[in-house]
Amino acid sequence: MDAEQLVVVQTYGSFEEAKLAESVLVAEGMPCELYDEYMLGGRELSVAASGGIRLLVPASRAKDALELLKASTLSDEELAAQAEAAVPRDEDLDLLR
Repeated sequence: MDAEQLVVVQTYGSFEEAKLAESVLVAEGMPCELYDEYMLGGRELSVAASGGIRLLVPASRAKDALELLKASTLSDEELAAQAEAAVPRDEDLDLLR
């Protein structure tokens, strides 16, 4: 990443959440990096003790990054709908038999 100052746009309590957020930004071409990503090794207790894994972006892109992250967040209703759609129906199971 270039010499522009990096700022924290979000802090995550788990390695998985941090990597997911990072992937959202990377997919959109947003330069970013995770602070403490490798030092903590994904250990939840270490992550919590350190104050979390911080997602950093160039200061000039912080607002855009926050908008991308917000747009990628699913509501409880959307999560429930996806979970329901993922449960196989009896007629789907019959096709597999």
